[in-house]
Amino acid sequence: VEPEMHVKLSQNKLTFSNHWLISAQLVQADDKLFKPSIGLMVGWSGKVGLYAKAASTKPFYSSTNNSYFAWGYYEVIGGKVGKRDFNYTSYTAGLLIRLCKQIYIYGGSGYAEKECYYKFIGHKDSIFNPEGSFHSVAFDAGIILNLKGFQLSGGCIYSPDQKFYGNIGIG
Repeated sequence: VEPEMHVKLSQNKLTFSNHWLISAQLVQADDKLFKPSIGLMVGWSGKVGLYAKAASTKPFYSSTNNSYFAWGYYEVIGGKVGKRDFNYTSYTAGLLIRLCKQIYIYGGSGYAEKECYYKFIGHKDSIFNPEGSFHSVAFDAGIILNLKGFQLSGGCIYSPDQKFYGNIGIG
């Protein structure tokens, strides 16, 4: 040790590069009837992370008349006038990858189901319609833009029994 020794201390802030992403989701599960499924996406990521997402039309369910509220239009179905209605639910989870500070991509799989109904004028109960209904595996992919903690997301959910359904999110 030399006779003169200088020690210089400096303050360092401890920062984590891991980010939590939480957003409300809307999934449009029908091309003829506007009735988005409402859900939540939660993810955690450093460079690579995990996410989980769930969406459902259950918030539109009316327990008093045991049916779903249809925002659609009336049409002639088998000679009767009725309204198309459906219940859609999906659960997916997978990998979340941070491409840069603001951009993430995600991809995963899970389960999706859609049950279609008709409600005819003058009838109290909804009638199940197997056409358009399915219970299936689902594949989910999309992109998230993170701007100073504010997130915008967009993607799609694909069900082999049906087709692609778009989804958007804000968090």
